[in-house]
Amino acid sequence: MPIVDRGLVYDAASAPAARRFCSFSNSLALSDGSILVTFRAGSSKDAVDENLLIRRSADEGRSWETVFEGFDLAVDEIGRAHV
Repeated sequence: MPIVDRGLVYDAASAPAARRFCSFSNSLALSDGSILVTFRAGSSKDAVDENLLIRRSADEGRSWETVFEGFDLAVDEIGRAHV
């Protein structure tokens, strides 16, 4: 996939504190022309509150919508997250 422009997929600066640190991104161009981007977002890298987000663009990356905003997590008494 060639890079033809630059922009934001997700504005972490304006996101809630628990979604401001993003890592491990992946992208996929679908046969219908849309683009999916997945990444982890949390309060810090590898934080117990980190979760998966999926964003989609139907206009070659000019605008993005969230199509999946993470799993419901429960944190146990010693700090482990459970789905």
